[in-house]
Amino acid sequence: MPALFFEGALLGLSTGFYCLTACLPLLAPYLMAEGRALWKENLKILLQFLGGRLAAYLLFAVLASLAGQAGKYIMPGWLLPAATAPAITAIDLDPIRQDHPAATPQVPLPEGGTLNVRVALAAGADLAGSRLVCEVRDAFERVLARAVVAP
Repeated sequence: MPALFFEGALLGLSTGFYCLTACLPLLAPYLMAEGRALWKENLKILLQFLGGRLAAYLLFAVLASLAGQAGKYIMPGWLLPAATAPAITAIDLDPIRQDHPAATPQVPLPEGGTLNVRVALAAGADLAGSRLVCEVRDAFERVLARAVVAP
């Protein structure tokens, strides 16, 4: 859990320059109009501004989450086809070479050959109208092979 907050903080710092250039035209005239010479007073105003933005973002996130939760029961399948598709639980390729679990798998077929693909779907999946599209691409995203399988 701390890693999640750390990643969020880094993401916020990475967009800090954009945020500064977007908000400074709104905040600088307000600070100048207040005419307060003490930096503590201006810091208080700045913290109120940032707190208001944070509260607005949190409210928007909560409303978006509630809308998503409510909408997942009433949205038709044609609107969100990926949400109603059968869930793929495992994909096995043969032959395959993977140097690290997080690395992209490589298919060692320099002279060509057959690539066997086995796909496992979630139990009880409705396969009506579904199809499996498999593509093999090279490092330049060129499609080398494509197969469409209907159950």
